[in-house]
Amino acid sequence: ANTFRAFNPTQAEETYSMVTANRFWSQIFGVAFSNKRWLHFFMLFVPVTGLWMSALGVVGLALNLRAYDFVSQEIRAAEDPEFETFYTKNIL
Repeated sequence: ANTFRAFNPTQAEETYSMVTANRFWSQIFGVAFSNKRWLHFFMLFVPVTGLWMSALGVVGLALNLRAYDFVSQEIRAAEDPEFETFYTKNIL
């Protein structure tokens, strides 16, 4: 006897309710889906995007990309004529 009755691989009907899934996603993200294709795309898109963004963050930290602060160098170079970096060369 199968005690796990939530899912049967040979069942014809669906396991989840589209209405319940729509209610959940609209409460969490404020997005409701018109069909299951968009719902499944979104369920794939959200975690994959999160993984890629975290991977880009790790690469950015590994390459020390936070050390390149061009905006504050521009402001300081505009105020101080003696201030020079590779990015803000005083050619004149």
